Amino acid sequence: MLEEVSELLDEQLAHAVLDHELSLRSAGAKAGLTENAVGPRLARTPMLSPYARPDKRVTAKEIQRARYDKKGGVPATPPATPQPMRFKPRRNT
Repeated sequence: MLEEVSELLDEQLAHAVLDHELSLRSAGAKAGLTENAVGPRLARTPMLSPYARPDKRVTAKEIQRARYDKKGGVPATPPATPQPMRFKPRRNT
């Protein structure tokens, strides 16, 4: 049950920063969290997970992009995963 409440809080935080355009700090303060605790929680939500950085956080920059995409009607798409690096020999010998 605690997990469900945590998920609900995360979803409400995502709505607050996207729909009501609250900052990370003010959304966290209203939820009783620090600004640093909000980013990872937002990265777990379906609304903002496509914008999450590789370190599983959402910052103000990613929120700004999500707001822009939402206003433009662009659906959120997960970032493309880079292809693994391959070794290419310089010579055939």
